[in-house]
Amino acid sequence: MVGQCFEHRYRPHFHEEVVIAAFTGGAQRYSVGRSGGVAGPGNVLIIPAGEVHAGEAAEADGGWSYRAFYPDPGTLGALAADLFGDRHGGPPHFTRMPLHEDRRLTLRLAALHSIVEKAVDEPLARQQAFAAAMAAVLMRYAYRGGAPRLAKVQSAAIRRAIELAHARVGDPGLGIADLAEAAGLSAYHFMRSFRAMTGVTAHAFVIQLRVTEARRLLKAGQPAAEVATAVGFVDQSHLIRRFRAALGVTPGEYVRESRTRQPA
Repeated sequence: MVGQCFEHRYRPHFHEEVVIAAFTGGAQRYSVGRSGGVAGPGNVLIIPAGEVHAGEAAEADGGWSYRAFYPDPGTLGALAADLFGDRHGGPPHFTRMPLHEDRRLTLRLAALHSIVEKAVDEPLARQQAFAAAMAAVLMRYAYRGGAPRLAKVQSAAIRRAIELAHARVGDPGLGIADLAEAAGLSAYHFMRSFRAMTGVTAHAFVIQLRVTEARRLLKAGQPAAEVATAVGFVDQSHLIRRFRAALGVTPGEYVRESRTRQPA
């Protein structure tokens, strides 16, 4: 994905994929888990899958630009196994701090991303460019073996609520009372515990689940109007607002970009 943001603010959210962003201009104030700072040209930001993060312009009249990859943990795990000879398999985990001052890697990622973006009709070229980009990141900032640093939920009560949220992702009537009941907690205790353990409110978590499911359906070719109701949004305009708030692009823009950024 290629991004240029001027006034947009990313509220706290998460991705099922790892986010690897090479910043090429401007400055973004970010938070990833309990870490935070400012990312600018020559910086690489690595956000583990499931990690809650947010971002906004570092200056009131400024913005930022970047090129980003969104590899799934399984793909990275397979590549790491080849690179490191890891017999245990599983996704790699990254160094604790998410931001790295690495101008050489930034230039390399931007160049390789450009190949992935442009080689629409050459799957082999895209696959090779993608693998080269991810290998460069893994060799510098990934540990050999181990589990990824995901936003894990330790409480069985909260896990039950999350399972219900997944099961009823397309139900617009899903409410706090339903989630609290699944957790076996009072509504107030549930809301406080959920945020403490996941880093986001229950409402924000459900919205993110719906956006994630919308991404899957859009990439599968379903029309945006149908996707909106399938994932629990009121209508297409509701989907567009939530989608853009989470990802910085509209559903239509996402579909067009996803066609060019896939490694195969």
